[in-house]
Amino acid sequence: MERAEIERRLEQVAAYRSSGQKAKAWAEANGVGLRELSIWCAHARRWQARLDGVQAKKSHTSGFVAAHVRPVPVSPASSVRVELNVGAPVSSCIGRRRMPVSSPPGCAR
Repeated sequence: MERAEIERRLEQVAAYRSSGQKAKAWAEANGVGLRELSIWCAHARRWQARLDGVQAKKSHTSGFVAAHVRPVPVSPASSVRVELNVGAPVSSCIGRRRMPVSSPPGCAR
């Protein structure tokens, strides 16, 4: 994309952002497609960095967080109770192997 086109789009983005209007209202009033305006806003920081001759910073991190879980001793007699609200009275699922065949939907069998 040419420099002039980038500058024109950045001017449109700046005008929209300074207007305080909702994107749809601003786009309709200025003859710009809402999808185009959304794309321009998403690219604006990278385009400005390109014009300035610098590398744009990433807007987010990877989102990975390492977790350390301590093992918990489990006795063979322990069980898990899961209660599901299936629209009627609350149903219970106790243990994985001791459930009746007529258990409510969503309970492990």
